[in-house]
Amino acid sequence: MKRTAILINAARGGIVNEDDLGRALQEKLIWGAGLDCHEQEPPSPEKYGNLWENLNVVSTPHIGAATADTQLITATAAIDNLNAYLTSLRSGMLS
Repeated sequence: MKRTAILINAARGGIVNEDDLGRALQEKLIWGAGLDCHEQEPPSPEKYGNLWENLNVVSTPHIGAATADTQLITATAAIDNLNAYLTSLRSGMLS
């Protein structure tokens, strides 16, 4: 990665080797990091304090998908899936 790179992990904790990330930031091998997930969830100051002290790190407790739109879409999908399941059960009972 270039020294101007910003690593972003919004997928799953453990994908990024956090010890290596801390070292890369300390040695200025990359510019910064944005983390919405961590190996330890929820993240704690005891484990991530050194990483969070870096002004080029933005860290959130896996809330990237917690927008009103995302929550509505997720709830609607759950209802649609439940309806489809119940409809299939009912169809099976009528056959």
